[in-house]
Amino acid sequence: MRARVVHFGHDVCYRIHVLRSAGYAVRQSPTLVTLTRDLQGEQQIDAVLISENDPVIATAAAELVRRHSCVPLILFRRSEGVLDETKFDRVYRSLVWPPFWLTEIQLSIKQCQQARKNSERLLQESVVFREKCRLERARIFEELDRNN
Repeated sequence: MRARVVHFGHDVCYRIHVLRSAGYAVRQSPTLVTLTRDLQGEQQIDAVLISENDPVIATAAAELVRRHSCVPLILFRRSEGVLDETKFDRVYRSLVWPPFWLTEIQLSIKQCQQARKNSERLLQESVVFREKCRLERARIFEELDRNN
């Protein structure tokens, strides 16, 4: 299955073409409104990439993504403006070669997918464990009633 990513911002460095050539399904989100719609949509998203044009808008987009998702959040810097880079999982400057950031994005997506699988497995295990506890509690109360 192809990884699905959302690209927010203006793609002045043709990263969308590079991503599609590498096999990613890329959805363009040019505004915060469309980004919100993409994050709330039914299709699972594997990562969000932000091309910075304005540090304030990039920060707003990052905060929006974090409110709706825990997918990898990647920033492509374009300016030297003040921006809290800790809001992002990975940050790349304009001159970073595509093979480098493509490899790291793929790794981030795989790690997130593995964490999601582990979380689902733990959730299923907790359901089973809670049911076992409920049954054991009922057995104990039954035993106490018999002994009284």
